[in-house]
Amino acid sequence: MNDDEDNLLRSVAVETANSILIARQRAERRSEFYLAEGQRLAHIGSWAINPSGWFDYWSPELFRIYRLDPAKGLPTLDDYLARVHPQDREFISGTLEKMLLERSGCDVKQRILLPDGEVRHIRWVGVPDFDEGVFNGFLGTAMDVTEQEHLFQELRRREAYLAEAQRLSNTGSFGWRMATGEIIWSEETFRIFQYDQTTKPTNDIILKRMHPEDMAQVRETWQGASSKGSDVDFEHRLLMPDGSVKYVHVLAHAMRDDSGDIEYVGAVMDITARRRAEDELRKSEEKYRDLVDLSPDAIYLMDQDAKLVSTNPAGLELLRCTAQEAVGMSMIETYLPEERPLYRERLEKAAAGSTLRYERTFVRKDATQVPVEVAGTFLHYGYFQGVVRDISDRKRAEMKLRRSEAYLAEAQKLSHSGSWAGRAQPEGPTYWSEEMFRIFGFPIADNPPENQEIQRCFAPEVWARILDLFETIRQEKITCDGEFPMVLQDGSERTIRIVGHPVLDDSGNIVEFVGTTIDITEQRQARADLEQALARIRKSEDRLRVIIDTIPTLSWSTRPDGSAEFLSQAWLDYTGLSMEEARTWGWTVVLHDEDSTALMDKWHAAVATGEPFEAEARFRRTDGEYRWCLCRAVPLRDETGKIVKWFGTTTDIEDRKRAEEVAHKAQVELAHVTRVMTMGELVASIAHEVNQPLGAIVTNGHACERLLSREVPDVDKTIEVVRRMIKDGMRAGEVIKRIRDLLHKTPGEKGPLNINETIQEVIALLSTDLLKSKVELKAELQADLPMVLGDRIQLQQVIMNLILNAKDAMSAEQTRKLKITSRKNGASAVEVAVRDTGHGLDTNDLERIFDAFFSTKPEGMGLGLSISRTIIEAHGGRLWATQNEDHGATIQFTLPQRGGSES
Repeated sequence: MNDDEDNLLRSVAVETANSILIARQRAERRSEFYLAEGQRLAHIGSWAINPSGWFDYWSPELFRIYRLDPAKGLPTLDDYLARVHPQDREFISGTLEKMLLERSGCDVKQRILLPDGEVRHIRWVGVPDFDEGVFNGFLGTAMDVTEQEHLFQELRRREAYLAEAQRLSNTGSFGWRMATGEIIWSEETFRIFQYDQTTKPTNDIILKRMHPEDMAQVRETWQGASSKGSDVDFEHRLLMPDGSVKYVHVLAHAMRDDSGDIEYVGAVMDITARRRAEDELRKSEEKYRDLVDLSPDAIYLMDQDAKLVSTNPAGLELLRCTAQEAVGMSMIETYLPEERPLYRERLEKAAAGSTLRYERTFVRKDATQVPVEVAGTFLHYGYFQGVVRDISDRKRAEMKLRRSEAYLAEAQKLSHSGSWAGRAQPEGPTYWSEEMFRIFGFPIADNPPENQEIQRCFAPEVWARILDLFETIRQEKITCDGEFPMVLQDGSERTIRIVGHPVLDDSGNIVEFVGTTIDITEQRQARADLEQALARIRKSEDRLRVIIDTIPTLSWSTRPDGSAEFLSQAWLDYTGLSMEEARTWGWTVVLHDEDSTALMDKWHAAVATGEPFEAEARFRRTDGEYRWCLCRAVPLRDETGKIVKWFGTTTDIEDRKRAEEVAHKAQVELAHVTRVMTMGELVASIAHEVNQPLGAIVTNGHACERLLSREVPDVDKTIEVVRRMIKDGMRAGEVIKRIRDLLHKTPGEKGPLNINETIQEVIALLSTDLLKSKVELKAELQADLPMVLGDRIQLQQVIMNLILNAKDAMSAEQTRKLKITSRKNGASAVEVAVRDTGHGLDTNDLERIFDAFFSTKPEGMGLGLSISRTIIEAHGGRLWATQNEDHGATIQFTLPQRGGSES
């Protein structure tokens, strides 16, 4: 081989080696790029620590996660620990010390506290790096798991709510896969059956608790239901290890999977307390019925339409009819025609929860009339109860009180009602009937006791209420009554009802008080026993539904296919539909025609994909008005991830919508005012800018006249002059157009625009004013910026406001340099900055300058920057101020590029 061939081969080898080296370097750079991009998308950063405990490497994503500046170099351990949440800092510091001391790995979660106050959750994983036995430090990753942590917390909170709700309602849940025999119980189901949660639920352990007398019936029920694939709903008894008997109510829904196998999902409710309450209620009802039948008062039970359901013998006697004639009779028939307008009013008050007490004339079946005293109330289970007392004797007794004392005393003894009289001033009573002494446990005497003796029977706060009652009678001159507890000398506790009436003379002055005191202890006790029994039943059966119906929002649930299964009472009241009308897909009738298709398409898409649902639409309220509502729903899944139910809410946002429209309109109005005010300040500069082309037009016009007035007109020069006139005219027209556009008051219209062109338009408009103010303007606008989606006029207003504020800030300075820049920042957004060399801003004012009506200028209104920030935020961007290191301040804003969003 000769030298030429050798040199050629050597050259080829060198070139080949260089090509391989270049290709390898390109591959490494591409690999590094792919790694950095992958870390950014996955929110995972990587790091390295040398054996001395110093960081050797931080990836770009790690700088972003911890909000540290890469330009300042690698952070120290102190820099890193400064970002760790104070509550986690000691633990993380100890972990790092242990790693370095033991040269062991770590896998810990920590919280970091960012400068803006945001808390993020980070999973920090590190492993020791050994190379042939030599310890080189640690390598690791840091993953942002904030969203995962929030999801886990929400899941744990929901599971806790469900478990607590089951515990409070004594209701456990279960699932039974018949094909495999697998049974799943909730915690409350284990408590009901009194098994430890480590016990595996099986048919055998269930039968072990089954009451022998109910076992055959339960087997038959389950076998029949499972053979048909139908739901079950039955009650049976459990025989507990201590010999006690527990009553349970079983509800189960049958579902079939894709293979046709049946799976039951249901609930087991401990109804032992309810059964016992029912027994107590029956006993209480028997006692109550005896009291009612023996009561001398007419006691009427009416339905919601005030039709008579039942009455006691005294009630039939007052009506003077049979029981068959009384049932179904409307109580309005017992009113005088002129008193019937009061009838509905009293029903509404009672339904609202008021206990009514009044007197009226009672019309019997035989058309005879009798004065009565009525006490009415609305019972919680949907009925009205009224106690009607014939007060004919009392009315006659008021006129002939002294002559009928003996009869009245006997009547009072039978009814435990005492009468009394007293002077207009509260020195004490002047008369007590015999029954009054018996009620208070005092020996019967000729004169009533003094107030001091009576007061000993009452607690101080009760005595104060009695005095308030008489003060009301005295002030308003009306009959008043009240119920009060008292303690007799023998220690027994009683409850009395005091009714006081003022006796007036011809001048309307109070002469004396007369009234009655009734011992209602037995009546109150019977009523309290009945109400407690009913309350226990309602509490055990309806607690969960009451909670749902009282939540101040419209809640609902659907089947897996999206058809309505349950709607809260608030939802039904809002729309005016009944549960039967709204069930399955009947609820869609309240949707506005223009919104129905879009909402239903979105709902069906959510049901198909299992994604959370959120949409706005107009719903027809019960009064016929269509109002904007926000609908949200999330799916409930079983252990396999299958959706078993959807839970959702519907919220009326009509008022919020209107408020947003009003606020937007006010913002547009205020923005227009600030533009007008700004243009007012620029009038002189605008006039100067417009006068220049107008003056040139006049001068060129005179020149054109002279050229045409010559003996031989100079046509070529005349044409040139006319062209200059046209150019100056268009220049003046463009100035006027820019001013008109800026002052034009129109709703905001966003479209794609080049921010550099918008900046140049504002600079052209303000150039004369800046020149007069001796401001040196420098614009550094990055070419090929992406388009932004915005309103040109509003963004012109923001840029103009920033430039004018910078000009004013430099008015007292010798050096007046204004620099406006535009660039694309690392967050895929366009950034515009206005930098001045003025007096700068106080540290405390960096945020306050954006507050409405705050200004650093004596003549400023404090609206420009506030409106500017509102405009930028409405465009999806951010506006902020910083203090320059040398002189002045910089105010800058960002806008997301068209089709993207700012991170």
